[in-house]
Amino acid sequence: MASARIIVADADRRSAGVLSWLLAEQGFEATIAHPPRAVDQTLRWLTPDLLLIDGDDPELAALVKRL
Repeated sequence: MASARIIVADADRRSAGVLSWLLAEQGFEATIAHPPRAVDQTLRWLTPDLLLIDGDDPELAALVKRL
């Protein structure tokens, strides 16, 4: 069975890295999109099952509105 693909987008690279590591430990395929503007590029080559974003980041909030 294939694991779920998750993109983690956070302006704080350390937080994104920790969350990505925790997800990988649970068997998920986690990819970090950093800096936040990299989310658009990441979505061009990877279709995730889930996109986790930092809701306090205005740049990421604008991205969600566009999606």
